[in-house]
Amino acid sequence: MKNEPLPNRFRELSWRRKLSPAEAEELRAWLASHPDAQTDWDAEGGLNDALDHLPKVPVASNFTARVLQAVEREDRARQTVAFGKGARGWWLRWLPRAAGAGVVAGAVLLGVQHYRRAEDARNAFLISNLAVLPSPAALENFEVIDGLRAGPAPDEDLLKALQ
Repeated sequence: MKNEPLPNRFRELSWRRKLSPAEAEELRAWLASHPDAQTDWDAEGGLNDALDHLPKVPVASNFTARVLQAVEREDRARQTVAFGKGARGWWLRWLPRAAGAGVVAGAVLLGVQHYRRAEDARNAFLISNLAVLPSPAALENFEVIDGLRAGPAPDEDLLKALQ
């Protein structure tokens, strides 16, 4: 048997009828190997005996049909409620997502527009500075002008004396 507290097979058989002598012997052997399950089996047997002593209640001939109709009504009601929630709730579920996507798209578009305007301003600044550049005639004697800026060479003897 499995490691169950009380095998379900014996439990279900005891609900329907008295156990046969072979089944009762098998159950006794199982209970002998699992003494802690004896109290559970005694409680199960007491409950079965108490249920057997209850009076038999007559059931209507259409009981099964009425139960199935009630189940169908509940199922239809549940489907109606689920459809109502789905139809009404569709936009409630997607509205925050759409709003978030709109905010992100707007931020991206504003960022792109800001970048383009900044790029246009940089280009305008560069073009305006081109007008300030000297004419090509001023650059004819560039080497001479560049040599004037260099200044005299350092005095090596003076530098050695300072060290």
